Amino acid sequence: MNDTSLRGAMLGLSLEHTRAHIARAVLEGVAHNLRWLLEVMGSHGMAPTRLRVIGGGVRSDLWMQIIADVTGLIVDTVDHPQYAGARGAALLAAVGTGALGSVSQVATLTGVSATFHPDRSVAAVHDRAHVAFVLCSPPPVVTPRPWRAVVAEVSLARGRRPTVRRSTIPAIGRLRIGRCRPPCRRSRGACSWPR
Repeated sequence: MNDTSLRGAMLGLSLEHTRAHIARAVLEGVAHNLRWLLEVMGSHGMAPTRLRVIGGGVRSDLWMQIIADVTGLIVDTVDHPQYAGARGAALLAAVGTGALGSVSQVATLTGVSATFHPDRSVAAVHDRAHVAFVLCSPPPVVTPRPWRAVVAEVSLARGRRPTVRRSTIPAIGRLRIGRCRPPCRRSRGACSWPR
């Protein structure tokens, strides 16, 4: 969800709940958010059949099992997950220099340290919880031009005071430098929003 004003909430807490319940709720909340994202990917024809997870969270077998249970997908954790970014960059450099033939060979060089299978006996519980998770989330913020990105532009020409303006350019565009045209009334020459 692309909403910077969004805030979290713990619903249904009582005096019977402990720190362990709250910690598990956080882990499950992250897993439900991941499931939500995977559902959106699936609606665009990019549904994964398996997850390969990296990062510090990989060290928690409980969290990996929660992710497998909530998403219903097999979760693989890689060897030395804390070095996954550096390893990936090195392997892509090897492809670029010709030391490896193709990117498809990279997957064979990455070891899997553990595999977590979804527990089907808890699927109904997580499905009900996921419906509640989605229903309790606010509707997404609709931007006026969702197919465009708003990019801040800065001009630092010849030691002058920087002029900042915003413009709409294609989402994966380049930063342009220049002045506001025509000068905007709201910001005294520096546009604060695209026209």
